[in-house]
Amino acid sequence: MGIDDALGWNKLSWTKKILIAIPLVGAFAGWQYYTKGKEQKETRAEMISMCGGEAKCVAAVEKYEEQCFNDHYHMGRRSQGVKMDEFVSCVNQQAGEELFVAVPKE
Repeated sequence: MGIDDALGWNKLSWTKKILIAIPLVGAFAGWQYYTKGKEQKETRAEMISMCGGEAKCVAAVEKYEEQCFNDHYHMGRRSQGVKMDEFVSCVNQQAGEELFVAVPKE
């Protein structure tokens, strides 16, 4: 007796299986977007605090952070997250000067 027999999964029609799977897939996708939004807010707040109140730096973060974050954020089960080196490089490039320095992970 397998888990399918114990749960009765093998007795369900394809329609019922699909109706069960749709909310599960939706919940997973929603969680991915929630995590992305949360990480983006935390990253923005951290970058603004690193600016130390310098108006030019804060303006650059406000203007370029969202686009650069979206360009360098990867969703997935194993490799979710923003690639910080590429993200920081993008913000610096868009701002036209080196506001932040990326420290590669060892």
